[in-house]
Amino acid sequence: MDIFSFSPVFAPTSVKVQTENCRRHSQIFLHQLKKYKLWALQMYDSSAKLPSGVLRGNVNQLGDFDQCLSVTGSEPSTPMDLIRGQYCLASIDISATPHAMSGKESLETPVHWAQSMELFKSSRLDPGHFVPQFSTIMWGLCVPHSCTPNDVDASLKNALSHFGTSHMGLQIETLVDSDMCYHDQPTELSVKTVIVISMFFAVISVALIATLRDDGTAVQLKSRGKLEKTLMAFSIKKTLSELLRVEQGDGDIKCINGIRALCTLALYVAHKFMSMTLIPYSNRINLAQLVQNPVSMLIRAFAIYVYAFLLLSGVLTAYNMSREMKRKGYIDWKRRYLGRFIRLTPALISMVVFYAYIWEHLGNGPMWNKVVKKNADLCKVSMWKNMLYVQNFYPIEEMCATHTHQLSLDMQLSLVAPLLVYLLFVSQGWGILLLAMLQVISIALRYYVIVQNNISLLVYSGMTLVEYHYHYKLCFKSIKQAPASVTTWIKAEIGKICFNVDTGVASMYYNTPYQHLVYGGWLSTAYLIYLCFFSMSEVVSPEYQYDTVKMSIYYALSPVALSLALSWVILACVTGHGGWLNSALCWRGLTIFSKISYSVYLTQFLVFFYNVGTTKTSQEIQRLHHLCKTLQKG
Repeated sequence: MDIFSFSPVFAPTSVKVQTENCRRHSQIFLHQLKKYKLWALQMYDSSAKLPSGVLRGNVNQLGDFDQCLSVTGSEPSTPMDLIRGQYCLASIDISATPHAMSGKESLETPVHWAQSMELFKSSRLDPGHFVPQFSTIMWGLCVPHSCTPNDVDASLKNALSHFGTSHMGLQIETLVDSDMCYHDQPTELSVKTVIVISMFFAVISVALIATLRDDGTAVQLKSRGKLEKTLMAFSIKKTLSELLRVEQGDGDIKCINGIRALCTLALYVAHKFMSMTLIPYSNRINLAQLVQNPVSMLIRAFAIYVYAFLLLSGVLTAYNMSREMKRKGYIDWKRRYLGRFIRLTPALISMVVFYAYIWEHLGNGPMWNKVVKKNADLCKVSMWKNMLYVQNFYPIEEMCATHTHQLSLDMQLSLVAPLLVYLLFVSQGWGILLLAMLQVISIALRYYVIVQNNISLLVYSGMTLVEYHYHYKLCFKSIKQAPASVTTWIKAEIGKICFNVDTGVASMYYNTPYQHLVYGGWLSTAYLIYLCFFSMSEVVSPEYQYDTVKMSIYYALSPVALSLALSWVILACVTGHGGWLNSALCWRGLTIFSKISYSVYLTQFLVFFYNVGTTKTSQEIQRLHHLCKTLQKG
């Protein structure tokens, strides 16, 4: 009895295999496998097998990546003709026909369950380097090194052809991408990689030298020269001291730190969930069921947090510019633009060059090339777009460090901020009128674009990746430029009001006789936040059908609603009506975390995708404590 009859052997021996050596080596592999040669057994053992739990979403099988790459063998008669293991991760799309043959029931429901209810509906042809190919099956194969990806794909198609028939009621398509085949070979560092590594080592060395020379006395620092002061800027001791010091400086709005920290944490969880959908869980259907809870709207409506960051940035910009206008009578535009560029760009450049030239050399795994190398290659080509803050004008598929689109929006909005603040100072009435008109125009534009293109950034069950990429491209190239005027005028107004409060010019509108207005403001704020997150909670249902009008109204008005809500929170805290919420937002822990929020924002996908890329076995997600495990791993 053949022990391999329980689990068929995969070997590229099909007549469709074009590489002669591949076919010959595969025949040698099969011949040696029948003799139970260890290397042949290892190659067989390294390929994925059909598991239990398929109907719970356990369809992504990675096989044994490390064992496959370590395989080395030959035929005894030709010991010099070595056969080395090659690992290929195949992509398989399976769909069921609605009508069964020969009295059998349709496989639509079992396939739907196996694909974890198609949280995302993907295709093997979709780019999966950022948004996951959720419904596409990943299957690990170990084959001789002489086989090309086309040879492996042809053999896989031939092996599955008996199942993809009208009689079975299945349609099966496969793809073996050249980037998803791996050999055990030494990695050579390019000249650019060596240069980048040297630059990072140089910065680390300077930081260590500065830390060792830092005696911690501010008096002595003042007496030192410019070179020494510049060196001390790299001191880890000094940086930690600044990070942990919490005090309200001149021009600070403390509650903004807490809001920024909370939004950073919320966006972190949303991004972490996206990376979790890339991991091959053995009970992945639980993940799909978990996000059918209305609470998942806090993740599905992730774009809300981007609006929040834009608002917070604009409030501080308008506030500081108002102070400058009051003090100098003008705004030093060049200094502000240069200061902002210098403040944001060095960290951004460090991150994208790390993406491009170092990251891909730090590990390996079945999905490494998909989520790490692909992103690294994109950064090699398009990192200049990030450095110039224009990446949001290009498709998501071509974007280096896709999550940094917010930085480009923020930088672009900062270009018009001085003009708006100056306009409000020169003629507040005309300024408000103009900005109100821009607000109405932006709402109309958002509504029009969404209606015309049937787009949505709310992730709903069954949304295809093609739709998502198209929605993303339109929203971040055009629609988000439209609400710029909406959020900016609110930023300018709230910043100017905060400045007036800070200088003692606050109107009695905010004083005790008008407490009922304060209560009304808080109730309205709570309702607006509810609308932003939960007014479209029907999208969590697997049976949800896209409604163009409702989605258009939601995306036309949600940025305005969120801006009004957060503006009230900031204004109430500044004017002494924040109560316990103001105390919570000014908590030391949130303030400290707010200082590193930019770094967390930049680097989180480096960690997420590294974890995905180095995953080599299926994992299990548990409904009750999955969040704790997520935060620990991230």
